[in-house]
Amino acid sequence: MKWLSMDSKFATGMTQFINVILLTLWFLIGCLPIITIGQSIIAAYRVTLDMTYYNDNYVGVTKTFWKAWKDNWKHGMLLTLIFGGILYAAWISWQLFDKTADNPWYFLAITIFLCLVVLVRGFYIFALEARYENTLRQNLKNAKRIFVWYWKQTFAAIGCLALEFVLFFMINSTLVLIGYIFEPVIAIFTISAFAAKIFRDLERKNGMLDEDEQYL
Repeated sequence: MKWLSMDSKFATGMTQFINVILLTLWFLIGCLPIITIGQSIIAAYRVTLDMTYYNDNYVGVTKTFWKAWKDNWKHGMLLTLIFGGILYAAWISWQLFDKTADNPWYFLAITIFLCLVVLVRGFYIFALEARYENTLRQNLKNAKRIFVWYWKQTFAAIGCLALEFVLFFMINSTLVLIGYIFEPVIAIFTISAFAAKIFRDLERKNGMLDEDEQYL
C-alpha cells in the first residue's frame, strides 16, 4: 500500500512526529541540571535546523542532539548564566515596581529594558551557536544585527510564537499540560524555520552558499 511506503505523507508525518517526541525527551533530560539549559537549547536548535534542511525523512535526532550538547557546554553554560541573570534582575525590578508604594515608574522601565535585551540578543543567539563556530561575543552581536536587519521575519516568527502560546495555554487544561511538555521544542522548531532561511540568505550574500545547494 502506497500510504505505508517510506515516501508517503503518512510515513513522513510519523517520522516527524517521532522526531519531535525524541527531541523533547532529550531536551528535557538535558535541561535537568539547570546550568545546562543553554547547551540543551543549542543542541535542540542543531537538530531542528537539520530537520528543516534535510527535508522530511530526517533521522539521527539522538546522535545529533547529544553530540551538540557535549560540544557546546562552554558557550551554553555562559548563555544560561547571562540570560538567567538578566531575567532574574528583570524579575527583581518588577517585584520592586509591583510592591513599592506608588509603583515607581523607573523600576518598570528597567524591567522592560532588560526584557528587550533578552529578546533582541537572545532570539537568534542559540540558533547562531548551533550553526556557526564563532566567539560568543561575535554571535551575540550577530544575533542583534539579524534581529534588526530581518525585522519582518523576526516579527512574523514572534507572531507564530504568540499563536502557539494562545493554542497551548489559553484554550483548555489538557492543552496546557501538552504545552508545558512540547511547546519549548515546538517554539525552537518555529524559530529554526525562520532562522534557517535567514542564514541561507546571509550565506548566499557572502558567497558561502550556492544557489542550488539544498542543505546548510
